[in-house]
Amino acid sequence: MTDMISDVPAIETPPVVKRTDPSSPPPQERASREVPPTDTAEISAIGQSLSRAPSDAEIRVEKVLAIREAIARGAYDTDEKLQSTIDRLRDVLLAPED
Repeated sequence: MTDMISDVPAIETPPVVKRTDPSSPPPQERASREVPPTDTAEISAIGQSLSRAPSDAEIRVEKVLAIREAIARGAYDTDEKLQSTIDRLRDVLLAPED
């Protein structure tokens, strides 16, 4: 069995760093005066449009469930219904803000 501890390199003492400029504050003081980084986020044009959509819109759960079932059966996706949905969505997204 080999001695695994002997394979570990020795830990060296880090060198001492001295300030050469006496007017410079110590690193601890500099760090406390730095402005902490901040997070930012950008919202896409689509996200901004969606945020303008009415938030008080009534959701008719029964209608949504019926449409989901029709879509699952392949019985809902007619061109007329798709175009009507696109038109209504466009009207909501492009409606002028109050």
